[in-house]
Amino acid sequence: MAHALGIGDACAAAGVYPVANRTERRQLEHLMADRRATALRLAPMEGLPPAVVGVLAGRGDEAIDRRLASRTDLPAATIRQMIGRQSEVVLARLARNPSLRPRTLKALANLTKDPVVVRALCENAALDGALIGRFALSADGGLLAELARLRAAPVAVLRRAWTLAGQAGRIAVLRHARCPRVLTAAAVHDSDAAVRRAAAAGGATNAASLALLARDADWSVRRVAAARAEIPAEAVAGLVGDPVAAVRRVVALRRDLAAHQMRELAADADAWVRQGIARQTSATSALLTTFANDEASDVRRAVARHAGCPPAVLDRLAGDPDVWVRAAVAGHPRTPRVARDRLLASGDVDVLSAIALSVRTPRMTLRRLARHPCTDIRRSVILNRSADSLAVRPFVEDPYPLHRALVLAHPNLLPRDRWSMRLDPEPRIRLAVHVWFAGQLSGRSPH
Repeated sequence: MAHALGIGDACAAAGVYPVANRTERRQLEHLMADRRATALRLAPMEGLPPAVVGVLAGRGDEAIDRRLASRTDLPAATIRQMIGRQSEVVLARLARNPSLRPRTLKALANLTKDPVVVRALCENAALDGALIGRFALSADGGLLAELARLRAAPVAVLRRAWTLAGQAGRIAVLRHARCPRVLTAAAVHDSDAAVRRAAAAGGATNAASLALLARDADWSVRRVAAARAEIPAEAVAGLVGDPVAAVRRVVALRRDLAAHQMRELAADADAWVRQGIARQTSATSALLTTFANDEASDVRRAVARHAGCPPAVLDRLAGDPDVWVRAAVAGHPRTPRVARDRLLASGDVDVLSAIALSVRTPRMTLRRLARHPCTDIRRSVILNRSADSLAVRPFVEDPYPLHRALVLAHPNLLPRDRWSMRLDPEPRIRLAVHVWFAGQLSGRSPH
């Protein structure tokens, strides 16, 4: 506490506030909330302790409340304070907050009839069925469509939206898990292709309807149907030879293709179709070897990223003219060491970034790449969870703020290195360091 008070930093004060005693808290509150500008800066910060959120809300300042209202970690007491102040702007932001409990949303609905607040409530995914039904009785078509998108929407509301909310309502209903089968069956024959696409995507659409949609005259409907796992095998067979490449691209990604269907698609004139087959987990070594000579670099890259790619193929692709193919080889766990060493010597940014991300990269190599002048390469080292403490230490003083923020989450950053960032110029980093420090004091830190 003496440190936070001594440097006079609001971020440090916020971080240690939960473990302070009553006397210390009063002093820390002075640093955090006495100046309005300071409180406004703190209010939207991620990782702010709930107790600090309560302190900021205690100012009763609408501008601060507006920034707090969207937080998903609002304490119940703070929510009650905000509702009690009855600012329509703040209430509207609270009404959109997906973390609010149904009973709190109901309290908001009972408190105001402001159309902005009501619409915000109708867009909240946490709204329960009773409130959805209540709002649906007086909702216009646009609002009905919004209500029909909510997971808890009752079937009665879905039927009402289908009848009164136009195209948007029908699409929302068809995409809903509770959509009545009679409506999905009717949608298959709808004159609007957008409605038929929604039917093809809807989880309530049965296999028989999907089979019909797979033969739809509109290719965009067939493409959506082609992605559905529930589509019958005979419908899939018909889509393998679809005249539109965009449909075949989706078919090529299916995991239930027969061997003869994979062979047919592997010879497709469209490179994205061939790429889809190259990404199949069931692709054989022989097929991957053939694809390694494909004229399209995207296909060769898919081969280089395939978990079952033979080491010999990876060794050959390490010399590919396309840098993205070589980067995929560099990050592959089956790449021979000799090929990896050649790639490391190449100096390509994308290749070195892939090496820096690989858990197989030796520690000494990671330590060297951690000091590379390229930010992309250095960032890859930070994202590598196997990088040791000596590899991540340089990022404590990295000139790029994002890197310093990322390294705080690295499991191998030593406590002394983490604590050395307590005076970082970035407020969010200082807050995170002091939250971690408070966790250490209370015995709940994961690091």
